[in-house]
Amino acid sequence: MYKKVIKNKRDLSDFELKISEAQNKGLTVFTDGSMDNRSDTNDMKFSYAIYEGTEVIETKVLEQKYNGKRNSINKAEALGIIYALAFLDENNCNNERITFFTDSKIVYNICRLRKPPKSDSIFYSTCLSLLRGIERFSDLHFEWIPRELNEYADGLMRKELA
Repeated sequence: MYKKVIKNKRDLSDFELKISEAQNKGLTVFTDGSMDNRSDTNDMKFSYAIYEGTEVIETKVLEQKYNGKRNSINKAEALGIIYALAFLDENNCNNERITFFTDSKIVYNICRLRKPPKSDSIFYSTCLSLLRGIERFSDLHFEWIPRELNEYADGLMRKELA
């Protein structure tokens, strides 16, 4: 399926098994957020790829230009999920089993626990929008992609978004 990589002595077989199980049970969504912390513009890019089984049904790469407010990589990741949820909602997927894979531990915990960060967080309002989006679905699941496997997940996104 995908080239196996062993990094930091961690085998990808467990990760591939999680993906395979999710694909067999419903829709699977990979999200990714990025931004250059060294940039003065503080622009963010975020993307998602939605699969039905192993077939891609939607991919999107979006960008949010700097609007005078401080941004973060976690905010970019949350926006990827928000936009994927909006697509799924527009296409009446609210009652389907959907598994999201994210590499942001912070965003993963917010989604899994259904609890926003502290109100003084950089992306507090984004998280409130995220949680409102999650409420519209009956069977959402979230999986965290460990940092050492992030390269693998990014490869999935690059492959589909190229």
